[in-house]
Amino acid sequence: MNGSPFGLLFVASDIDAAHEVEFNRWYDEEHLPDRASMAGVVKATRFKSPSDSPKYLALYWAEGLAAFDCPEYAHAFKYQSVWSKKMLPLMQNPTRRIGEAFGQFDQPGGKWVAVVATTHATEPRSLNTLQSTFFEMPGYIQSYFVRPVPSLSLPLPQEASNPQPMTPMLIVECSSESAARQAVQTSLSNLPAGSSHFGVYQSLSDSLGGEVRR
Repeated sequence: MNGSPFGLLFVASDIDAAHEVEFNRWYDEEHLPDRASMAGVVKATRFKSPSDSPKYLALYWAEGLAAFDCPEYAHAFKYQSVWSKKMLPLMQNPTRRIGEAFGQFDQPGGKWVAVVATTHATEPRSLNTLQSTFFEMPGYIQSYFVRPVPSLSLPLPQEASNPQPMTPMLIVECSSESAARQAVQTSLSNLPAGSSHFGVYQSLSDSLGGEVRR
């Protein structure tokens, strides 16, 4: 999917320490595998930030936006499992976005991701310019922009009462934390004014269920 648009589901949230163990069990044992098994989804990975809020991030990559815009997915979102109905309202400071992504997505993936919220839709040629800078950076793997589709980005329970702007996201995959943090600074130096640091996250793929790849 190098250069061709693909679909991406982005879910970030915090969780109270009292529920964190069960939250991780739910994600690893039920939620991540269930969503990753849907038609068109090619990979799903969870991440955790050492210092940012939201603390947790889950990314689901699909062959196209249609994977998240079909009756099967709509049914799964509307009719959640008993465990999901318990956990979803406990997710704090949530951001859920479904969108079309463009950029590079042909590498195995990075252990770290940098996420930057941009001020407005960014054209592919702007990403090409930014990527030319990233390619000179040790530890850089790949990067892509995600343009949210509001009609598909239905809010999680706590987000519904505190809606967040539907800003596009830049995601930069890297092999190290230092590279991810450098990617944030490089991005903010090259993107339009008002773009902001969202978070730097480490993959949980070494843990049970941390990554599912079809």
